[in-house]
Amino acid sequence: YRIGRSPIHGRGLFATTTIRSGTRVVEYLGEIITEEEADRRAVGRRHVWFFDLECGHYIDGDPALAGPCVNHSCRPNCWTEITDGRVYIVAQETIRRGEELTYDYRFEPDVDIWPCNCGARRCRGTINLRPRRRRKSRLPKKRR
Repeated sequence: YRIGRSPIHGRGLFATTTIRSGTRVVEYLGEIITEEEADRRAVGRRHVWFFDLECGHYIDGDPALAGPCVNHSCRPNCWTEITDGRVYIVAQETIRRGEELTYDYRFEPDVDIWPCNCGARRCRGTINLRPRRRRKSRLPKKRR
């Protein structure tokens, strides 16, 4: 892979050869920090590369490395695997030479909304997940 200018956002990661489905392409590297430290570091930073380990800790990704350069897409060609506190970007399909590697960031809907520029046919318009709709009760309404 190589880091290069991305049509999605800033810099991206691009395949320099065909990558087979199921291949661990790159590890998301950086300092492991607490949620409190992530909140502190985010203040005043234009860009952050935090990866949520979902255990109260984050990886503060090093933007000079490949992992944090993988952009979001609503139609990704990769997924993330968290194993023993380590994060790997894994090809979910065969990726051809020159293609940009992407995964769905799946930001929660209750945090800041970030626009998506992935260009996918069914782009949801944001890198955040859509809020879940409440199901209507199927029970008949009580008569008054």
